[in-house]
Amino acid sequence: MPNKLFFTNLGGILVYAVIGTCWNAASLGLSLWGCHQGGAMGDIDIGLLQYLLFGSLMAAVDPVAVIAVFEQVHVNEVLFIMVFGESLLNDGVTVVLFNVFDAFVSLGGGAIDAKEIIKGIVSFFVVAFGGSLLGFVFGLLVSLLTRCTKNVQIIEPGFIFVLGYLAYLTAEMLSLSSILSIVFCGICCQKYINLNMNENSVQTVRYAMKVFANGSETIIFVFLGISAIDKTIWVWNTGFILLTLLFIFVYRFIGVFFLTWILNKYRLVPLDFVEQLIMGYGGLRGAVAYGLAAMLDEAKIKEKNLMVCTTLIVVYFTVILQVSAQSFMFGCCCL
Repeated sequence: MPNKLFFTNLGGILVYAVIGTCWNAASLGLSLWGCHQGGAMGDIDIGLLQYLLFGSLMAAVDPVAVIAVFEQVHVNEVLFIMVFGESLLNDGVTVVLFNVFDAFVSLGGGAIDAKEIIKGIVSFFVVAFGGSLLGFVFGLLVSLLTRCTKNVQIIEPGFIFVLGYLAYLTAEMLSLSSILSIVFCGICCQKYINLNMNENSVQTVRYAMKVFANGSETIIFVFLGISAIDKTIWVWNTGFILLTLLFIFVYRFIGVFFLTWILNKYRLVPLDFVEQLIMGYGGLRGAVAYGLAAMLDEAKIKEKNLMVCTTLIVVYFTVILQVSAQSFMFGCCCL
């Protein structure tokens, strides 16, 4: 994680991660609800709040595969950090947004007034920024602790894993964003850990993290593949599925181009058309979207299986087809 580059472009990253995520969630949910009202999906039992809940979970952009392609072809560092930074913060924002709409669904449309909406907005910022602040606190704690561990090199790497996980658990316990907590914990302590710890311990942590990260990614996609053969979740609605695929693709591009048009008025290094096209095309959906779909309460969401089925199809479509096409295009450009 290039910290200096990340904080230099933090304003733009936050615009894409926060405003862009809210745009993707609201536009998809409202568009599907409008099509439902027009009779495009037949007789399914989904209300406006449930559509917005589905839109919030589908807003989880997961450009891991795109980042892998970026590293292979060595794209410019600004484009890399914009996509990478958005992917880091987007997941946390999406989970917070999902929890807000899930609470609204539990309340029911009749119980939601201006007071509840204001409470939801305030809750969104408290959970997101509270988790980030907690992560910084734990990052400082790790940084201070590693100043005193050079004489205990055997267990020195263990402190990083234990305290990092503790930052995650503490945020969960306080109902704050655990994803943002662990992200900002890592950002805060990265520089100090490299300087405070013994070089052997730093290398141990670095390679252990790579092993855990690659293993986790593999396990996640194996799990997605196994889930696809579960016949109980396959509830088909052609209108719902095709419209979801269309809207997430179209609104992703609209959001990226519109937000970039605004940002380019203030950026010293504006993003050109090709870079915006790549960012829009890199709006993949992955494990976070499926995980949130699986967490839906069937007692509140009667069409849960339809939403899970649609999420799986969207994940396969974006990861397999979009990444394959993007890899082909990058390969052609390199040649």
